Amino acid sequence: MHHKSKEDLLYCISKVGHARTLELVRASTASAHGPAEQMSALVRSLVEWQAANHTKSRVVNFELPALSEEHLSDVLRMRHQVEDEFRRIVEDGLAEGVFDVPDANMAVVTLLSLCIDVARWYRSDGRLSAAEIGEHHSIMALRLLGAAGLP
Repeated sequence: MHHKSKEDLLYCISKVGHARTLELVRASTASAHGPAEQMSALVRSLVEWQAANHTKSRVVNFELPALSEEHLSDVLRMRHQVEDEFRRIVEDGLAEGVFDVPDANMAVVTLLSLCIDVARWYRSDGRLSAAEIGEHHSIMALRLLGAAGLP
């Protein structure tokens, strides 16, 4: 496949990566019931994907400043849809009394960082597998949200 420029290639990689992330987010939340289960499934699957695909993920998530304004706008639209899924779950959890956080928006930003930044430090030869880190982070996400019924 030929690309007009390096920026066009980066855009294609970013667009596909963000579309895949959005599909993963929607599938993981659709397979779970209730805010706590949805957030746990969402964080587990997103962290595992970020770790297992850490090289691609670093490009997709951290090279956005190199995109043209038009391409960046397109990618950010998908990124905002991912953020909206997190926000919806947090707000549902707050409304149902399942979560207890003082600031829903800060909780969402923190959760997104928790998931996405795995790509910065994950090593495939490290102590924990991608799945183990996903499980760990899903527990930490619920604790961060003050989920009811946690030890």
